[in-house]
Amino acid sequence: GISDEWSPTTDPKIPRNYRLADVDEGKRVCKAALQKELGLEADPGTCLIGFCGRLCYQKGLTLIMSSIDWLMHGQPNRCQLIIM
Repeated sequence: GISDEWSPTTDPKIPRNYRLADVDEGKRVCKAALQKELGLEADPGTCLIGFCGRLCYQKGLTLIMSSIDWLMHGQPNRCQLIIM
């Protein structure tokens, strides 16, 4: 299930903690760190989409797979996709 206990204000595992007052800067720093850690181009203008779940049809993976070409090559948008 989904946990509602997580908070970016206290999570010790993210590179920068943030609150509502500085959410844009906090998310920018965390996104750039994740892109770097995964060997992706650290581009703040790129849409970063993540999926973490079982790789089976019940989790909607077929919807993601059928959209990959559009996500990765659609112009003018640029997208990075993480599937774990």
